[in-house]
Amino acid sequence: MKKLSLLSFFVLFLSFQVSAQAPSVYQNAQGQYIDADGALFTGNLTLFYANGKMESVYDVVDGVKSGDITVYYMTGAIKEKGAFYNGAKSGEWVSYDENGRISSIAFYKNNVKEGTWKVWDKNGVLRSEMHYKAGQKTGTWKTFDEHGKLVDSVNY
Repeated sequence: MKKLSLLSFFVLFLSFQVSAQAPSVYQNAQGQYIDADGALFTGNLTLFYANGKMESVYDVVDGVKSGDITVYYMTGAIKEKGAFYNGAKSGEWVSYDENGRISSIAFYKNNVKEGTWKVWDKNGVLRSEMHYKAGQKTGTWKTFDEHGKLVDSVNY
């Protein structure tokens, strides 16, 4: 019983520490994250929904998002995973439906669409495949029906 009480206290203390972190950091008019002392914040931020579940977790360096980000549904399931570099979306971004299935994969380079993007429907069937180069449409864009059969393609 003593071990259970000690474990409960530790869990409550840890969750209080994480929850207390967000109110001491805010965004200024320029969108930079500022700590309680008015300095540019560097660290990990965890935001919560009103129901106590995590909304998002991400890293901030010198006041801007930089590093991995995970966004959650109110149910606690992962909604999106990606990364920022100096405040800009960068690399692979994966979105999930509430059942944990991948619904889309996108790529960014310095906040600009880049590479092959794919979108799946709620049944896990690939419905679209798109290509970007420096934010511009390129290559062959494909559209698939509910069975995954190619129904349209457009060249850019």
